[in-house]
Amino acid sequence: MTLADKLDKGVPVSTVNGHKIERRRPVPVTEETMRLHERAQHTPSIEPGRIRVSSVQGDVAEPFWASLIAEGKTVRVYLDGVEQPLADTADEQRGYIVRPATDSRGGIFVNTHTDQVIRETMFGEVKVVIEDR
Repeated sequence: MTLADKLDKGVPVSTVNGHKIERRRPVPVTEETMRLHERAQHTPSIEPGRIRVSSVQGDVAEPFWASLIAEGKTVRVYLDGVEQPLADTADEQRGYIVRPATDSRGGIFVNTHTDQVIRETMFGEVKVVIEDR
């Protein structure tokens, strides 16, 4: 009997390959729960101090950023009061940004073996400002 079969038949499973599995009571799927799930997954909070934006494809905050750009908004990111024009991810609540690593003249570091931009995560006081153009 496979794990999926066991779970479908309600057989209690406590561990699989050494990983603990927690059984949770299923939540009935209603229009309201689907709406709440979609909102939680695709619309990050826009409360001050809790904004997360990202232009990175696949990031949970990317659809939010794309909707702001489509609405003609400008997104400015600040780290410790200094604007970060190259930041592609910013999270106010967790206090970090992700941006390309740069030298003192603003040149972007690239890995010569993979030709990929080297990224750095910077921590501090993050502020995301959303403005009309």
